[in-house]
Amino acid sequence: MMNKARVATIGLAVLPLLIPSAVFAEEEHPRHERFRHAGEITGVEAGQGTFTLLTRAGEELEFQTSDRTRYRSPDGSVQGIDDLQQGMKALVAGIKEEGTLNALLVAAGNPEDRPDRPRPDVRAAGRVESVGDRSFTLQTRRGELLTFKVTEDTHYKGIESFEELEVGMFAAVGAKETDGDLVAIWVAARNAPEDRPRPEDRPSRNPEGRPDRQPDRAPDADEQASA
Repeated sequence: MMNKARVATIGLAVLPLLIPSAVFAEEEHPRHERFRHAGEITGVEAGQGTFTLLTRAGEELEFQTSDRTRYRSPDGSVQGIDDLQQGMKALVAGIKEEGTLNALLVAAGNPEDRPDRPRPDVRAAGRVESVGDRSFTLQTRRGELLTFKVTEDTHYKGIESFEELEVGMFAAVGAKETDGDLVAIWVAARNAPEDRPRPEDRPSRNPEGRPDRQPDRAPDADEQASA
């Protein structure tokens, strides 16, 4: 068996691609045993619709593909089993039926396909207050209002593009400071729960008219005697 050390960590650019279809696999096939494996592709038999993967745990597993299988890659080059190559890093999700590992999603790519993203100068999280033309304003948990610009290089998680970003969403942002502007490197966004109050709307811990709680105290000796 191949040495475990050959299995490199899968690039961050590939990981988010798995999430939507993994959910599909779980909801569409609730009665079957589900699986998710990550590792390095060690062989491809396109004519048989199968490929093998050396997992991070050191197992070599064979997966069966079909017309149900979906393919993802950072650059869109992997459209089918014919595009899989030995040495690619991959995440595979699917269902196990009668001992066969049926792949419903294959997210694969070469390590060099991973985009090089700069380290953010600023990280912030909070509620999206406004969305403009290629920019948006975020109210952080501390009450600050920060405006971020987006570019064609901005990476998104939880949403597919800037056009899906909406007022009221909760978002986390990593940005670079460029010429006095905050330019978003990545934006992770999701809908905020409707029943969760905003920080400024939450009641204080001791609202007016409510007596403050006092710590329990030991009974006074005189009180005990009078009782």
